[in-house]
Amino acid sequence: MSSTVNVKTAEYYVTDKEEIIETGSIGSCVAIVIFDPAAHIGGMAHAMLPERHTRSQASVGKTAKFVDESIDLLLEGIRELGGDVKHLNAKIVGGAKMFKHLSGDNKGIGFQNIEAAKKYLKAKHVALTGEDTGGSHGRLAEFNVHAGILKVDSKI
Repeated sequence: MSSTVNVKTAEYYVTDKEEIIETGSIGSCVAIVIFDPAAHIGGMAHAMLPERHTRSQASVGKTAKFVDESIDLLLEGIRELGGDVKHLNAKIVGGAKMFKHLSGDNKGIGFQNIEAAKKYLKAKHVALTGEDTGGSHGRLAEFNVHAGILKVDSKI
């Protein structure tokens, strides 16, 4: 039986074990899953913001607060466990427009998170093979690392 690891906002987790990685409360944030199907190594990050704009925002330790840094952390963790960057694929979840009156036009933080994830994955040569993004509802995500299956539940 697989154990379950809960990833909270601004956290990430990478494993080569038969584990389930889950995260909830995905609204305008974006959950990023990167997986090496050949080695059954994968990880998930729950990022809040598209990218770090200045080094003055630097935080202590490794954090998955920003999409770009989340992807770097996932890639680093997968490589450390023996994953091959040539085999990787990714899926993204979230980026919703949760509060119309707060997010203004269609370029709110959720949209920016989706675009940042796509842009940075492409720059790192990681194929985006699936997404459940946008809309105006929250989501929960559950990634079965051994099977390589990402399950997404919408919360309206």
